[in-house]
Amino acid sequence: MTRIVYVFSIVLTLILFEASPAQWVQTSGPEGGAAVVILADGADLYAGTYEAGIFKSTDGGASWQQKNGGFGDQTVVAMVKCGPYLIASGTEGLYRSFDGGDFWTLLPGFDVLGGVNTLAVQGTHVIAGTSYGGVYASTDTGATWVASNSGLPPAMFDALSVPSSTAAGSDYFIFATSFDSGSGVFRSTDLGATWTPAASGLSPGDIINALHSSGSTLFAAGTDVNKSTDMGASWTTASSGIPPYSAIWAFAPNGSNLFAVGLNGMFTTTNNGTSWTPVTGGLPVLEMKGLGLLGTDLIAGTIADGVYKSTDGGVNWSRANAGIRARAMTGFTVDGSVLYGSGAGVFRTTNDGDSWIGVKGDLNDSASAPALVYALGDTMFVTEGNIHNSLSRSLDGGSTWTRVWPEHSYIGIVKNIVRTASGYLTAAWNIYLSSDIGGSWNRVDSAGTSGGYLFSVERLNGALFAFGTRVFRSTDDGSAWADVTPTSPSFNQADMMAAVGATLFIGDKYAGAIYRSTDGGLAWVSVPAPATSLGTIDLLYGTGTALFACSEFSGIFLTTNSGTSWTDITVGLPLDQPVYTVTVHSGYLFAGTGGNSVWKRPMSQITSIGDPSDGLPARTTLVQNYPNPFNPSTTVRWTMATTDRIVLKVYDVLGREVATLFDGVSEPGEHNINWEAGGMPGGVYYLRMIAGSSVETRAMILMR
Repeated sequence: MTRIVYVFSIVLTLILFEASPAQWVQTSGPEGGAAVVILADGADLYAGTYEAGIFKSTDGGASWQQKNGGFGDQTVVAMVKCGPYLIASGTEGLYRSFDGGDFWTLLPGFDVLGGVNTLAVQGTHVIAGTSYGGVYASTDTGATWVASNSGLPPAMFDALSVPSSTAAGSDYFIFATSFDSGSGVFRSTDLGATWTPAASGLSPGDIINALHSSGSTLFAAGTDVNKSTDMGASWTTASSGIPPYSAIWAFAPNGSNLFAVGLNGMFTTTNNGTSWTPVTGGLPVLEMKGLGLLGTDLIAGTIADGVYKSTDGGVNWSRANAGIRARAMTGFTVDGSVLYGSGAGVFRTTNDGDSWIGVKGDLNDSASAPALVYALGDTMFVTEGNIHNSLSRSLDGGSTWTRVWPEHSYIGIVKNIVRTASGYLTAAWNIYLSSDIGGSWNRVDSAGTSGGYLFSVERLNGALFAFGTRVFRSTDDGSAWADVTPTSPSFNQADMMAAVGATLFIGDKYAGAIYRSTDGGLAWVSVPAPATSLGTIDLLYGTGTALFACSEFSGIFLTTNSGTSWTDITVGLPLDQPVYTVTVHSGYLFAGTGGNSVWKRPMSQITSIGDPSDGLPARTTLVQNYPNPFNPSTTVRWTMATTDRIVLKVYDVLGREVATLFDGVSEPGEHNINWEAGGMPGGVYYLRMIAGSSVETRAMILMR
């Protein structure tokens, strides 16, 4: 009977989460991204990512598949195996899976505690450390939880945070801190029921990022690495060989070696922490947060370049990213038939995203994030945004690179380069010109461009524009400039520019404002901006008669009437996924997301989209019920872009229909209806909306 219910549940899940055919398609990469959590379970390997959820490998990291059913594209904070279950913490709650990660169920209550930031397991017992609710313990593999803060410091405003934990033998160790009572390591010998201090010798106020038990030795990593050989009764510093402030995030043993990863990469010790040595052998010089052991293979997760694997005890490493498409893509550059994408490295495709090749990925540090700012044949420029903003040049198509930008922290980041009759022109707070193919740069902005910081330079409709806190125009290839800053009192700064035909547009990122000029930039008027949830506009891009606006928080919007009205074209992209950039290439609109690499959609679909009627929703969608969790009633909301018949039904976890909330024709606009669940048992219910050929599902939690 159990097997029948299990199979039926899987079938129901597939039915509930059925959706209309996606108009957006994810390309094959670029692969990699931020792999912040690594978990090995038998022959299975899991990588928790930033903004792309969970990936699973069943072949030792040779290939990966995304496993986000019920979990979504959120950041993974912690993950453990407890009995037959996987338990994973994300930025939106705590989840459990009984089928190896194929589907995840939200565990209620933890979202109001600021989220779970650490998990530790002993048999069927598991503890969860929250951001400001202290410790919770479960004795039934995570099914039910109770607060377990006895002996921990009192917390002002419930701000008792537990950022790290470990299980050592039959004991638990945690690092806990509260606003009014300090911090420290605590030990429990009764499965989390009570806690006693175990921080003698640790520096007061030191934040412990990672706790680890290795045989009879405990390690606590914060500003320094500390160790204890007496179950936490006393601690001594064990950081020799690790640079200060390395912020160690994770440990993993391999034979007689212990490995640690942190802000400055990976380190290993063969003498129980007496001394440490850096690990290289093919690893990038990059912050690492995830570390695990699959059999005898070491698996490391980097903050920007995905997963690396070593099969020889950490001597040599190679990338293991096939199938992990979790990069944050921040920009595109088109050069003829080649499309370049920037996402903590530079990649190119010549087959519309079917395959991507790395052009520059030798990261100098976690913040360098190489981004292509110019490409014409073999001549390419890459900017890197570390503390010494820099510019590198390649004259052989990306095979070799040379640093060409003066390294001064007070010089802004180069975002774009324009070819002029005099050479190469860029703006980085001021205007710079190179007359030797970018080998050297000289400041040339004295003629009329004082009085503001400049972020970028563009050539639009035959004129050059340099813009930032002011906007300047040149009609003689940069020899002279005129101030054409919008006179609107609400103007703050111009972060981006675009052209649609003869019409120019300026975007003011944080003000969420757009300005339009029909006379070549001499005069500007404010135009309606897309209705973004947090107001930011990250990119304007014009092509043909279309203007696209990207919002990190709200998606992609299209206008074909110069901003009079906008259409949301985000439907089909991962939910809640930031979108940073778009470009048109080879008949497709490409979108760079904040954690799911690159997606594309045929322009023929997009140009056929009409602008919505003023004041009407841009799309038909089922909105999450509120409140959720609830007891005993909740409000169900939906929006309609067109008139259509919809059916709203509620199912229990076994797939049985328990209520029909609406079955009829719904007009364009916003709608809501209450569900009174007074006679229903507590638990998870699924709300399904069928609107035409589209099906959407939301999980609802009834608390008793």
